[in-house]
Amino acid sequence: MSPFSKYLHQLRISYGVRQVKLAEWLGYEQSYISALEIGTKEPPTAEFVQRLRELIDLSSCDRPVKWR
Repeated sequence: MSPFSKYLHQLRISYGVRQVKLAEWLGYEQSYISALEIGTKEPPTAEFVQRLRELIDLSSCDRPVKWR
């Protein structure tokens, strides 16, 4: 597992979000999230990283309800 794979998995778990929901929020397939987390798909696209960063950087009032 790469450092990014570990980070993505821990981030998702820490917020209590399932892969399918994270994929929905980011506009990707659940299978892509899974492949990133287990390290079979690397590196993530720049677009994916940007979308993830924007989702994390949202103010708490703008974050999806599950992430508050």
